[in-house]
Amino acid sequence: MDRRDFLKTLGVAAAATLIPTLPKTVRPARAEIAGCRIVVFGADGLRVDYAQTLRSQGGPALSSSSLNPPTCATCGGVSMTQPGWAAIWSALPAEMNRCWDNAKYRKMRPGHHVMEKIISEYTGDDLYSVWIVGKGNIVGNKLKPSGLKYRKGSHYGVYEKIVVEGKQGVYYGDESRDNDTVYGLAHDALTEAVRHDDFICFVQFHDPDKHGHWAVKNESDDYGAYMQRAWEVDSHIANLMALLPSDTNVIYCSDHGFDFKSQGDTRNNHGYSPYGVLATNFTMLDAPFVSQMSIGRLIYKLAGGDPNRTQRSPDRRFYRMFGEDLI
Repeated sequence: MDRRDFLKTLGVAAAATLIPTLPKTVRPARAEIAGCRIVVFGADGLRVDYAQTLRSQGGPALSSSSLNPPTCATCGGVSMTQPGWAAIWSALPAEMNRCWDNAKYRKMRPGHHVMEKIISEYTGDDLYSVWIVGKGNIVGNKLKPSGLKYRKGSHYGVYEKIVVEGKQGVYYGDESRDNDTVYGLAHDALTEAVRHDDFICFVQFHDPDKHGHWAVKNESDDYGAYMQRAWEVDSHIANLMALLPSDTNVIYCSDHGFDFKSQGDTRNNHGYSPYGVLATNFTMLDAPFVSQMSIGRLIYKLAGGDPNRTQRSPDRRFYRMFGEDLI
């Protein structure tokens, strides 16, 4: 036996001896989603420093003892090319959640939407789901894009679960709604949700982003009116929070900020204002800013899921949730 064959034989013998004794890698078991009481409030376009101003001025929700001081939730890129709600509700970056920019919203792959995952993996007996948005063209809605024009078509996972499969809950996600309409729908939906053992809810207001865009369109630097709309949304959220049991996990967040020249910014829009907000009624990671993808991880973890577990999607591609754990 020459030296090469001897070493090969020795290596095979060593491997046969050692490998059986090595600990096996155990894939984490599928999470059991139960005991889920989560409400996510969205204030579209609320910049973190403006949220802090609302808190200092006595904004009904943000200044309440129920919520911790708001921190910055950034999408990690300019907000016109990194749709924030998609990052939040997928816990994935744009290149993986298929919502590449505001002109290219595509249907998320099955199992990539966090609320869809929670509904699908729920193992209890009584889960009520709520999806209510003021801005019609955000991920989760049954909308198919054509450039920047949205028309009914592709169905997203949340729509499929609540409307098509008939899971318990309500779904209002196909059209724009003013703040009062969103509040009315949410008041009725949350009143019903808290009668159930578990619930996962999303209530999104289009303001103050909607008014910010109105100001830009009309060549107005209307920071004051923007803040009035932000206060209105904050008041609605405070009234909705009052409906919730004390053991509800509340998340108050936004998808991006908004810039105004009168406040020292270089333009009146949100194209370069990725600085959204995150506030919760529970203790989380003390950090000056977090990624929006981490909010998706947070929601899934609060529901009992393991955001570090590698999932396998039906299209046979592997993906992993991104971002840091906030709790």
